[in-house]
Amino acid sequence: MAVALFRMSVFWIFFPSTVWAYIDPGSGILFWQGLVAAVGVLIVFFKNPIKTVKNWISRMRKK
Repeated sequence: MAVALFRMSVFWIFFPSTVWAYIDPGSGILFWQGLVAAVGVLIVFFKNPIKTVKNWISRMRKK
């Protein structure tokens, strides 16, 4: 009985029923900035390998 009461009180303390959370408007901008940066990184890092594969395919077609 004491263990169950302890578990319930710990659960009640760490998981309250009402949450007063605040999301800063700058967080949304940070998310979009990260998304744009990730797309830019993908373009820069995959541009050269895609060009290499295209050159390899064009050389195979010439033969």
